[in-house]
Amino acid sequence: MRIFLDTNILLDVLLDRKPFCETSSKLWRLAECGRLEAVISAISFNNVFYIVRKYAGKEAAQRTVEVMNVNFSVFPLTQDIIGRAIAAKLPDFEDSIQFFSAVACEADYIITRNAKDFPQESIPVLSPAAFLGLKSLS
Repeated sequence: MRIFLDTNILLDVLLDRKPFCETSSKLWRLAECGRLEAVISAISFNNVFYIVRKYAGKEAAQRTVEVMNVNFSVFPLTQDIIGRAIAAKLPDFEDSIQFFSAVACEADYIITRNAKDFPQESIPVLSPAAFLGLKSLS
């Protein structure tokens, strides 16, 4: 199973954001042990680096992106994805890039805490808790 993780899920774990870090950490562990393939967009690296550096310093940000690179499949940002994100005119441009990256990598699910900002018609968009509740993970 291939899931696409929105950047907010990564930040929940990396910044220990309560109460979200618990369910997001479970997803991270499932990816680490190979029970599912977790894909992230290339743009998650610069977003995470910027935010972690702001809160924890440059060294922590560097370690963070190194860990992400080992634990997740990285889907490249392409001109097609950018073009589709621009044309869609969704309320949040970053989420639009995330959505079209998930479509392009043929993800089975998008996992995010802000499902309302994603189109719902082509890929199921779930919270970490809702995804972890699926019977296929039991």
